[in-house]
Amino acid sequence: MYWQWIGNLPLRVKFLFVIVPSYLFAIIFGCVLVFQYLSQANSASQVLALSKLAKVNSELVHELQKERGMSAGFIGAGGQAFVDKLPTQRQTTDKVLTTFRTFISNHTLPASFSTELNEVNSLLSKLSTIRGQISALSISVADEVAYYTRLNALLLSIVDDTVKAGTDKTIAVDAAAFSAYLQMKERAGIERAVLSSTFGQQGFKGGVYTRFVTLVAEQNSFQQRFQALTNSVMLARYQQLLAQPAIAEVTRYRTIALAQQAADIAKESPEAWFAASTKRIELMHDFEKAFPIILSAIQHRCIIGS
Repeated sequence: MYWQWIGNLPLRVKFLFVIVPSYLFAIIFGCVLVFQYLSQANSASQVLALSKLAKVNSELVHELQKERGMSAGFIGAGGQAFVDKLPTQRQTTDKVLTTFRTFISNHTLPASFSTELNEVNSLLSKLSTIRGQISALSISVADEVAYYTRLNALLLSIVDDTVKAGTDKTIAVDAAAFSAYLQMKERAGIERAVLSSTFGQQGFKGGVYTRFVTLVAEQNSFQQRFQALTNSVMLARYQQLLAQPAIAEVTRYRTIALAQQAADIAKESPEAWFAASTKRIELMHDFEKAFPIILSAIQHRCIIGS
């Protein structure tokens, strides 16, 4: 009796009662799909841009790592080591720094990066002063290393932001592996600087041995994280890298340092250690270059597939 009014409705109206809800559902469902598509495409495009920034950053970090190590050796040897190499390295760093600044000025980056980039620019504005203090031997190894390390940490944090920006699981995992690898390489760079100011001297200075052991442990930790996260192809390549003679040579120097025999440490040339450590780090850098290519390929597939 209550529903009798429906039976009295014209046939056209009855059809509308049946068809309109279906149309409304289809429209709502379509809007949801479009929103998801746009969100995924926007996320993938943003991460693609960030991966390019990560590549630019890693190149700058690589040169700053070398400058940090040479500077530490120069200070530790009282200005007698790296006399010719340090000015050349500074010029190389400046070239890569120009590339970094050009990229930043030509790209619109997420607002969340502003704090980090402002701090990076603030530290970079002090680079000339720090270099002057190094040349004048008016800054300690600890303070010099701390400056470059803080600068590198900020640059490497861009990679961590890339991980956070990605919504695709494959992108996030590969970016996290890349981040762990870069953190391991950064510790290798600090180790190079620490031992560059130690070899040729009568043993470790106060607190430096603990710092050295910590750096080795941190490298091992980040290496384990990288190996757990990276894909099988990159893992196989990394195993080949570990078999290179340069890795064994760094291990030999580490063994001397870990023994803490002042006479043996004094016999070793800081420049010879720097060269050996640099061979290892250059291998790591060559390996590192493959990561942005892989990330970009994955992100392109996500954009197309989304």
